[in-house]
Amino acid sequence: AAVLVAGAAYGAGSAGPLVVGIVAPFTGADAQLGPAYFAACLPATRIINNSGGILGRQVTCKQFDTRGEPADAVPRYLGGHLLGGGY
Repeated sequence: AAVLVAGAAYGAGSAGPLVVGIVAPFTGADAQLGPAYFAACLPATRIINNSGGILGRQVTCKQFDTRGEPADAVPRYLGGHLLGGGY
């Protein structure tokens, strides 16, 4: 499952870009999933940024590799301001 982590790299009130984190396996047995999820993020951020961003802030995509291991995924979720995902 991929999960979205927006703003995890920046504190509230920051003028920097909003980060959409793709938490997925980019290595390991399920490595084919991460690049597919990340590829879906890129056109979405392009559309958002071409429309002025979110509250004037640009949006970027960032990969967080879980290596297909749940124990590696948990630390990636901690500190996220917005989480979403599916199975």
